[in-house]
Amino acid sequence: MEQHNYESGPRRPLALRLRQLRQQNPEGVISQEALALLAGISVRRLRRLEDARLLPPDVEAMHALSLALKTPIEELISTELREDHASFIEDRRTQLSRRDA
Repeated sequence: MEQHNYESGPRRPLALRLRQLRQQNPEGVISQEALALLAGISVRRLRRLEDARLLPPDVEAMHALSLALKTPIEELISTELREDHASFIEDRRTQLSRRDA
């Protein structure tokens, strides 16, 4: 299985943003366990998102996290992140088409 560079790939901005919102919450720092409970997702899943090991994040999880963090989903998915995802997807399609050719 192919490894992706977590430091610069499309996963990193989302991971950093989630962690930042959780830790800089106006009501105080929210633990991963508390946020996972509020969002209705598993702690493991949240950790994988924050560690940039889960791509693509599903819409339901992103929506639940945005509600739990009282943050518009647009703030989780920045323009930079959308552009990175588009680039990542295009690169992956190119790799797969070359492999299948």
